[in-house]
Amino acid sequence: MWRREFYLARGTFQVLGKMWSSEGLSMATKICKLCMYETLVLCTLLYNAETWTLKQKQKQRLRVLEMACLRRIEGVTRRDKIRNEEIYSRLNIRCGIIDRIQNKRLRYFGHMTQMQDGRYPKIACSG
Repeated sequence: MWRREFYLARGTFQVLGKMWSSEGLSMATKICKLCMYETLVLCTLLYNAETWTLKQKQKQRLRVLEMACLRRIEGVTRRDKIRNEEIYSRLNIRCGIIDRIQNKRLRYFGHMTQMQDGRYPKIACSG
C-alpha cells in the first residue's frame, strides 16, 4: 500500500535534513540537491505507485509532502507566502507528484496491453 512508501520517503527526507537546509549554495548545488531528492525520496515514495488506488485525501497528503520537501530544498517557509507554482518554476519542475503517478499508471497500462494473455498481471487486471 502507499502508506509504507509515504513514511519511508518522509523519513529519508528527514535524515538528510542538514543538507536540504544549507543556505548560500550555488545553482549547481541546488540542482544536485534536487537530483538527490528525485533519486532518494521520490523513488522511495513512488515505488509500485502504478498499482495504487488513491482517494482525494491521500492525493492531498502526497501533495503536502512534495511541497514540504520542495520548500525545504528551496529554503523558504510557508510564512514567506510563496505560491506552489512559484516553487515549481524556481526549481524547474514541470509536473507534480500526482501527475507522475498518472504517468506511471499509463506506462504500466501500455505494458499490460502488450503482454501475452497467459501472464499473471494481465489475468489479474482483466478479472
